[in-house]
Amino acid sequence: MKTQLILQSLIFTIIIGFAFTTAAQDTLFVDDFENGTGNWNITNDGGDCVWDVIELESRPYTMPPEAVGWGMTADSDICGSGTTLLSTATMNIPLDLSDYWVVWIEFDNDWRTIGPADEAYVEISNDGGNTWIEVLSWIGIDQRETHEIWDVTPYAAYQSDVRFRLRVIQPGWDWWWAIDNFAVFGEYTFPPNAPSDLIAIANAPGQVLLNWEDNSNNEAWFNVYRKIGDSLSVNQYYFIGYTWENITSYVDTTVLDTTLYTYKVRAFSDYGGRSAYSNQAEVLTLIPVELTYFEGDVVDGNIKLIWATSTETNNLGFNIERRQTSNVKRHKTWNKIGFVQGHGTTTEPQSYSFIDESILSGSYQYRLKQIDYDGSYEYSNIIEVEVGIPTEFSLEQNYPNPFNPATIIKFTISDLRFTILKIYDVLGNEVATLINEEKEAGIYEVEFSATGIPSGIYFYRLTTVDPSTSLPSVRQGSRLGFTATKKMIILK
Repeated sequence: MKTQLILQSLIFTIIIGFAFTTAAQDTLFVDDFENGTGNWNITNDGGDCVWDVIELESRPYTMPPEAVGWGMTADSDICGSGTTLLSTATMNIPLDLSDYWVVWIEFDNDWRTIGPADEAYVEISNDGGNTWIEVLSWIGIDQRETHEIWDVTPYAAYQSDVRFRLRVIQPGWDWWWAIDNFAVFGEYTFPPNAPSDLIAIANAPGQVLLNWEDNSNNEAWFNVYRKIGDSLSVNQYYFIGYTWENITSYVDTTVLDTTLYTYKVRAFSDYGGRSAYSNQAEVLTLIPVELTYFEGDVVDGNIKLIWATSTETNNLGFNIERRQTSNVKRHKTWNKIGFVQGHGTTTEPQSYSFIDESILSGSYQYRLKQIDYDGSYEYSNIIEVEVGIPTEFSLEQNYPNPFNPATIIKFTISDLRFTILKIYDVLGNEVATLINEEKEAGIYEVEFSATGIPSGIYFYRLTTVDPSTSLPSVRQGSRLGFTATKKMIILK
């Protein structure tokens, strides 16, 4: 390569790269045409003459001083009167510029025209010559005795197959286009070291946590790549995200459940340097807690809830929550009424049930709050169960029995009744009055606390009568209603 060209290239590098202490320059291609046109494919595009190599001093070219010896020319004047010169010189050496963040071309030039129909083009392809992009053009105007420097970074940087071509249109007996010292330069930065010790952990359904070791002090960010399958699969890697410098973890929330993925990470510097890839890390994403059904029904005056899962991961269990369909504000709030233990992690189907005994007539809504061991949770769909009006009166055995200090008494009323519920000792003495009022039809329960009452056998009596019956009759135990008595034991 000629001495002057080297000097100018170094000056250009200083101009564009003086601030980048980690940058360096490469000469990627140079042709001074001393050995002919072997680096170029010359085509005739329909004229009488084509590009050729000629000794520059043999023609009246006006070139920069460094253009000496042989050059490549499209010289219509040599071809003579009546000549048409339509020709293209295409570089036949593909350039791999994958590691270069700045790319430019330089050449010595003499373009002499006769009229507006004379056209000169420098074009670039970054897809192996399938498509071409114009870098520069001179149409109908002279461009003489110049050393051209043109930035082609937008089209050439990080491309793996770059080629250039010189295309000229001289439709008559015109002048010439003379080229010498055509060169391609690229600037790269010293790449960061490759990250290492990449691990991938499926720490929750629909989520993968990545961690790796940072082995550089000049990276600006990390790119994260993922493919489906194991590390040996032929599936393509795709970019899925990035982290900034010194951040060596990434959470991928775009994964599918129960799927095998492989990851790798790469570091990048500010000025285009790229590290090698990290090791590959495989991970099988988790099985979620998949609810297959959730149903409820009235059984013996209670509501029985049943549900099942097809798979579970880290399932601590289920909170059972209930609210009543009502216009009363306090009934619209979800309340926890129970908890059922889960099965942790399993691929086997599991069945669950829960009985809600603390209900009256009305409409109820239920939902499950599935809770993981790490505290994360997810709600099920909402189901609704209707508890109808009972068709008969009944008084159930208290529970628990014997008891200390409290027990629950449950009873049903089939229509509007004045209702009295009292506690008596074995001598018939009244101990407590629990209810003494009108009650709508429904299922009821009431708590009786025996605090301050000695151990022993006691009786509780339910009396219900038509509200139209006189109060004295009720107090005297009218036979027009329902009466039932059961025994309970206080054991302290």
